[in-house]
Amino acid sequence: MWDMSVGKLQLLNTPAAEKMLNELSVMTVNSITALGPAMAAFKGITSPQLARAIQATENVWKRIEDEYGLLTSMEVAQLIGTGKSRRSLAADQRAAGKLMGVKRGNRILYPGFQFDRAAGKAHKAVPSLLTMAKDVAWDEEDLILWLLAPSGYFDGDRPVDHLADADLVAKGRQAATVEW
Repeated sequence: MWDMSVGKLQLLNTPAAEKMLNELSVMTVNSITALGPAMAAFKGITSPQLARAIQATENVWKRIEDEYGLLTSMEVAQLIGTGKSRRSLAADQRAAGKLMGVKRGNRILYPGFQFDRAAGKAHKAVPSLLTMAKDVAWDEEDLILWLLAPSGYFDGDRPVDHLADADLVAKGRQAATVEW
């Protein structure tokens, strides 16, 4: 915990602060261990800005996975209650413009936020969002990242928190086509 009341940062001596510092230390070491070899393997020069942008995007994917899940095709088939665990069901639905998917590593994963789990189907807005994205030249990754970013079109809320709003698609189109 940080106490800023004295005009400077002061670490409070608490078990929670000690735990937080330990977690940050482990995360720092793990980051260095993972990123160092990856950066060394690239023979070109990477700007700090590009490296930061890539990491920021990766952090969003990790938050999506933590908050909603990034589902495999088998998990999607089970979720939408087909009675079968057809691996191709999710790919077929994606090809038909009914599901969002994103390539992560060597597979396509499906963000869990797009599903109404109680109803066992995709949210009604998903096909319209995909059509809008195609119209404005966004790929699915752009659409998913827009849905998870705070937006002035939603008074600072994330569009994903407004999947049931009638004006969601129109606001997405505005966000994609605004001219400055």
